[in-house]
Amino acid sequence: MWGAETQDHVARHGRGLAPAVVPTRDGELAVNLGSCRLSVSEWVDGRQLGEAPEGWSAAGRALGRLHRITRSDHEFGIPVDAAVDEIRAQVSRLPFAGRAVDLVRRIQDMPLIPVSTIHGEPAASNLLHVGPDSAVLLDWDESGYGPVVLDLGFPLINEFLSHDLRFNGAAARAFYGAYRREAGFLPTSAGGIFTAALFHALRSMMFHDLEARWRRIVHAVDHEQELINATLTPTNDSA
Repeated sequence: MWGAETQDHVARHGRGLAPAVVPTRDGELAVNLGSCRLSVSEWVDGRQLGEAPEGWSAAGRALGRLHRITRSDHEFGIPVDAAVDEIRAQVSRLPFAGRAVDLVRRIQDMPLIPVSTIHGEPAASNLLHVGPDSAVLLDWDESGYGPVVLDLGFPLINEFLSHDLRFNGAAARAFYGAYRREAGFLPTSAGGIFTAALFHALRSMMFHDLEARWRRIVHAVDHEQELINATLTPTNDSA
């Protein structure tokens, strides 16, 4: 909702973390088009992350920096409680509703503190690798201040566990290791990060590829300790 304002805030307070927003002639950051708001950002040269640990290390460092800057004025655009209620209503109609509803009960316990300015969806498609250890975050539509765990949990299942159920542990360790080096610590428990990962995975499951995404969620839960260990195990250069 207030993504342009948050993006502008981050661009001004966190050099290189977000593209600058190009204001209108009237100095506005976005134009209201009724059902949506339109904003324009500066062009940033870079490449999408892919699966390489180097890119995800840069992403972890970027999020570590983001969570340290002054809090933005606007809340994250996806209220967690409302999203959980929506997920519950959606999965209750599915053939595998029993286990899915059990997982919804679990994500109700997701830690919602601490809060900071968050991006909310740090997917590979929303990140540009722009230097040896630098990444720029794109698509700030829903960003704002909210639970830090949402940023930390997003890639654990949705990015690091492929649809053919291969876990990219090297990229996961690089991401969480770089975040820890930049921020000084992980601000929430590894279990909390996994719970947030389930939240994102269940929510995105309803968008497309439902059966494949459900298989991935089940695999993640069945191999939970392996995924959790990747958030805790230091990389060679972060010990």
